[in-house]
Amino acid sequence: MPSDEIRTLNNLIQQCEDAQEFYEEACEMTDNHEMRMLFTRMKEARAPIIADLTSRVKGLGGEVEDDTTITGDIRAAWGKLKASLSGHKDETLVAELEEVEDRSLEEFYSAIANNLPEQTIIMLKRHANALRETHDIMKTTQDMIKDAA
Repeated sequence: MPSDEIRTLNNLIQQCEDAQEFYEEACEMTDNHEMRMLFTRMKEARAPIIADLTSRVKGLGGEVEDDTTITGDIRAAWGKLKASLSGHKDETLVAELEEVEDRSLEEFYSAIANNLPEQTIIMLKRHANALRETHDIMKTTQDMIKDAA
């Protein structure tokens, strides 16, 4: 069981790192100060989650796979390309980042549904709630941008 738990936690760590990386790249792409601040805040929201999951992996005697996923890198590159070609760069970035938030939540909910120890499930539920908040912020931002257009 611990190896399944470690593998699941490492996957979630990588999902969070992928999101952090994409938010960082979005910060660099936007010219809008408010968007840059939002993207930075969303990136920073992942740090305590990563730290907590990392601590759990190490507590189980596992090693943290300290790298983003190839799929995450491809998605981020695709999102950046779409945004750079779009006449509405921020709108495109926010839409792509909202999808990142969707995938993060799906991964956490999937992990919660697994047969993991109760202590891990409680931790994952707490972090899923935090990610629900970041998702909702990005969804609201996306809706506001669409309404303004």
